[in-house]
Amino acid sequence: HPIANAYGHHHLLGGSDVVPFDTLIQNYVKVHKYLMEDMPHLKNDPKLLKLEDFVVDPAKHLTEIFSWLGVDASAKTVTAVVKKVGGDDGIRQNVNEKYRAKWCSIDGFKRGKVEERYQPLIKDLGLDYDLVGWCKD
Repeated sequence: HPIANAYGHHHLLGGSDVVPFDTLIQNYVKVHKYLMEDMPHLKNDPKLLKLEDFVVDPAKHLTEIFSWLGVDASAKTVTAVVKKVGGDDGIRQNVNEKYRAKWCSIDGFKRGKVEERYQPLIKDLGLDYDLVGWCKD
């Protein structure tokens, strides 16, 4: 999710405002724009997967990824990887929840300005994220 991605990068930057939040969202949009522009020039079909989809069924997606890569995609291998990465608790499914809660606690007017500015760009890229509806889910 674009907002969660921006918050994640903000956290990696130590939570400081050295890079404004707006710049972090712009970066998300630009990176995806570059990806879409580059895809027709790739020799192989890329395997695109959103984190939000992956965490719902990691074994299914790892099987697809391993098969796409041409490596061992057996249930035994996939189960071992999921166990190693997720530990006894498994892979967290609500990975963006803390960022969603933080975003939705912001004043609606300020949030609306960002949503209004970036929702059309996200839509134009073919990304099915609903910035406006994220706080309504």
